[in-house]
Amino acid sequence: MKTETLTLFKTEPLQASQLTHLKTSQNLLIQVFTALHDDLPHLQQLLDTLHQELPFATVIGATTDGEIESGNVYTNSTVIAFSSFEVTQLSSTLVEGTQETDLAQQLVKNILTESTKLIITFSNGTSNGEAYLSGIHAIAPDTPVAGGMAGDNATFEQTYVIYGRNIIANGAVGVSLNSDKLQVETNYSFEWQPLGKAMTVTKVKQNRVYEIDHMPATKAYGKYLGKEIEDALPNIGIEFPLLLQRNGHFYARAAVGKFDDGSLVFAGNLSLGDKVSLGFADINQVLHNSLQKVQKYTQKNIETFFLYSCMARRRFMSDIIHTEIEPYAEIAPTAGFFTYGEFYHHKGENYLFNETLTFVALSENIEQHISPKVLHNSHANSDFSRTFRALSHLFKTTQKEYEFNQELLNTVVEIGRIGYFVQNHIRDSIHFSGIAEELFGVVEETTPLRSYYVLMVLLRKRLHPNDRKNVIKVLHEASKKQTGYELTCRFNLADNTTRYIKIITHLNFNSEGILERTVGTIYDLSELKKEQERHAELSFLVENTVNEVYVIDTATLKYLYVNTKAVETLGFEKEKFQQMDIYDINPEITTEQVESLRTYLEKLEVVTNESLHRRVDGSTYPTRSQIYHTHYFGSNAYVIFSTDITKEREREANEQALKETLENVLDYSSTLFLLTRKTKMVHANKALLEFFGVKSLEQLRQKFHCVMDIFEEEEHYFSAKEVESDEKGCPCISTIKDKDILGVVIHAASQQKRVLKLNLSELPNESFLISMTDVTEIEQQAKRFEYQANHDKLTGAYNRSYLEYIYQKHLDAHAREGTDCAFILLDIDDFKLVNDNYGHLTGDRVLILLSNIITHKIRRDDVFVRWGGEEFLLLLPQTSQENAIKTAEILRMEISKLDIGIDCKITSSFGVTGCRKKDTKETLFERLDQALYAAKRSGKNRVTSL
Repeated sequence: MKTETLTLFKTEPLQASQLTHLKTSQNLLIQVFTALHDDLPHLQQLLDTLHQELPFATVIGATTDGEIESGNVYTNSTVIAFSSFEVTQLSSTLVEGTQETDLAQQLVKNILTESTKLIITFSNGTSNGEAYLSGIHAIAPDTPVAGGMAGDNATFEQTYVIYGRNIIANGAVGVSLNSDKLQVETNYSFEWQPLGKAMTVTKVKQNRVYEIDHMPATKAYGKYLGKEIEDALPNIGIEFPLLLQRNGHFYARAAVGKFDDGSLVFAGNLSLGDKVSLGFADINQVLHNSLQKVQKYTQKNIETFFLYSCMARRRFMSDIIHTEIEPYAEIAPTAGFFTYGEFYHHKGENYLFNETLTFVALSENIEQHISPKVLHNSHANSDFSRTFRALSHLFKTTQKEYEFNQELLNTVVEIGRIGYFVQNHIRDSIHFSGIAEELFGVVEETTPLRSYYVLMVLLRKRLHPNDRKNVIKVLHEASKKQTGYELTCRFNLADNTTRYIKIITHLNFNSEGILERTVGTIYDLSELKKEQERHAELSFLVENTVNEVYVIDTATLKYLYVNTKAVETLGFEKEKFQQMDIYDINPEITTEQVESLRTYLEKLEVVTNESLHRRVDGSTYPTRSQIYHTHYFGSNAYVIFSTDITKEREREANEQALKETLENVLDYSSTLFLLTRKTKMVHANKALLEFFGVKSLEQLRQKFHCVMDIFEEEEHYFSAKEVESDEKGCPCISTIKDKDILGVVIHAASQQKRVLKLNLSELPNESFLISMTDVTEIEQQAKRFEYQANHDKLTGAYNRSYLEYIYQKHLDAHAREGTDCAFILLDIDDFKLVNDNYGHLTGDRVLILLSNIITHKIRRDDVFVRWGGEEFLLLLPQTSQENAIKTAEILRMEISKLDIGIDCKITSSFGVTGCRKKDTKETLFERLDQALYAAKRSGKNRVTSL
């Protein structure tokens, strides 16, 4: 199989000429991934062009939240993937409606065959994707499935799927790949991890979640991620999905819709009682693990990758998302889109994923040997401001909850009991309060129970096994010494929950010293324990982060807390920090700057600042910090996350030094050199400035908007139209690296067109060094040689060598698609008499004039060949035999009017035939010769067809 891609930006039209070379493709699958969900007329025009030019192709597609082409990621484009299969047969269908399960079952029934190796399917993006996949599984449980749910650029209003020329708002499309030879491998990359406390789904209907932890679903997000995140749902919710664990694996459920009652619609179903956590991902780990997944495919002959990735990955990784895609494109042609839910199949089960990159690797030729290679990716740190805001809010909320519960516990201890029991030793009975019954999990009987029996039952049934030995020991010592006791232990309740219980008892004796009662006060410490555990988890996260973390009192600017990373980096003892303020480690900061930061923090949630930090030995290093306002144990405080940017600054300095050195070297070269960063020209050497008649780089920028503008629009040569454009409309030169490019430019001094050969060398930071060599004379000589090799020197018609090159293409197209194609063979009547009576110069003149007549009468796509001597042949593509006869008659009459100033009438005889099934070169030309001889035998100057 072979896959190639075409990318159209914004409303760029699809040209018929871009599809001409695909008309002979067999079993052609076209996938359209488009951002044009809000411009359906333009999308319809694009699909009409595809249908008109490639009517036999299978066309499916979807609107998107981003498009994937090769190693590139776009957000305002249409990516078209053309996959031509050698032996694989395609079966496709469209199903419309809103009942996902029924739609899926009908779709599979329409396209499934005994040799189906893969089903690729796209469904509406706001539907229930899990119900759709269950419908597929019901009919084809063992067939691999790939694809995803359509997007609409995170508006969550209306998505569309595409089938042929149709754009469908409610429904699904699918194609089955059917072959015994096709090799299919599917895989995925996830890497999202739970963040914060586990929560419980407490009200749900399929994929609509009403409540989490007995609060509206949106409020659960707002509680832990902040009001900004809550208000941005469902858009931002897809970056912080709910994670639930099933079958030993974490799965993500991304919010795709929000209702006024605070409920959320997710891209897959959840169940009542599901334990869920907010999800978050480490970008470095995501990229590392994704690279490890694709690395093994370098050892296989993969011919195509199709990628269906979650919109959250693109939005979460922002401008570095392409680094996850690039390794696939290094192995094989790659295309796909960012979905609202990804379809995946593994071991007889279909899964709806969110936050996941799924991919399918295809090949029809697995026996070809390839050499494995090592893939790499690299990325620069992205802006994590919003993520830090969310983490900061989590920090503040958890801390507030902990402080509140601590105060509540202190209040309970001070003013009253939350539960009690009274053991009457005289009556040998025990009484529990209502709260105590709940905590111990017992119900008081209507008749008094022996206290010893009740306590032993409690110990055996409810006491946590790990605490039993210690509790029995405490009770035994208290009974032996007749003293009260205090203990903390765990009780397992009937609902399988575990409660932390603290019991404090007091003994009452009568006047004779006999023990009458034991009164026990019971405190439930469960919530406090949970808060302590959550606080410990958060403390561990902050303490072990790779960033320096500081908490500073807003009034005194003294340090209230520093983490381990800060202590290790600066070298001060942790206790020393308690005596220091920010001026001690920030030698450059002034009181004016501090006041400015205070002002900014009153208006903004976060302020980013760069400064120097001073170590204990006096040395300094540059840092970049995010500063937030919060509360810390009752004090107003600033939380500061600082990152050492020494290596970043060194890299910038090295790059600047390299740039200056490179510029100096280039200025002494006679070759034209241009240095660019993205599309901006940043340096031009003297030779280039002189070539274009300017004195400075600034004048060059004024003359040309960007580097691609230097090239003229010239047929058969490179122009800016061939290069993809960025969001500002400037051509992205990165798309033409590693290509042989010839372009036409105007030499300023002579005002003549010159042909330049381009060579692009990629540099760091999206920069390119472009060298241009003048090859005008070489190009002109090459064109002369090419013309001489393919044309008859006397008449200017094509020669037989060229015909050998071109005619088989048309015979193959006729055999494969039934495309019309006809041939005309003509011979000048009695041409020998012209040569004998008037000389060979006159004969040559006849040949030239006749060739001129034919050249001006035939179409541009027709091929005119000098067959030999006075014989000529015409190849007429897309022409029936009947129309070829008409053309021959026109040429016969025009030739008969030819007057060359001699007493001899010039006429020609014509043989015509059309291509037929199973024609070969021999059968076709034998028929053509017979037709010509028949015209000669019938009196000449006539047209005969066979």
